[in-house]
Amino acid sequence: MSNINESLRDWINYNVQIGDPLEGVDVITMGEVVDREPPFITIYETAADLYEQDAVTMYGVTNFELTVELHTVPASADDDGTATVIEQGQRTRLYDILGNRDAIDYMNGKEDWQVFDIRTGSPLTSAEDGRRVSRSTLMIVASVL
Repeated sequence: MSNINESLRDWINYNVQIGDPLEGVDVITMGEVVDREPPFITIYETAADLYEQDAVTMYGVTNFELTVELHTVPASADDDGTATVIEQGQRTRLYDILGNRDAIDYMNGKEDWQVFDIRTGSPLTSAEDGRRVSRSTLMIVASVL
């Protein structure tokens, strides 16, 4: 059985088509030890709590908080980075994939997951160690079948 991060990675990869701004961008999940140059996407779990509704704990249902980051290196005229217009296209495309509620149907039953809800907000972009990092937070309510 895979974890929820791997199911989300599969959803992202499923949506990337030939000619897509994210074509060729690796998606790395928590726990994978890899040495890659940007651009790449990372997915990691930042919290997991039992799901509660109307002050009732729903045992077996978990509220997962995942962080998805798009890492790029800003391009200058003399180096190999990601041009701003390309990075913006990648960021927009990733947001479209993460915000697509069809992910619920795609992930249901995959690797024994039952997904009830997925929510995301707009990504926040910041400069970190010479990189541009666009970070999105997802809330996924799910249980293992």
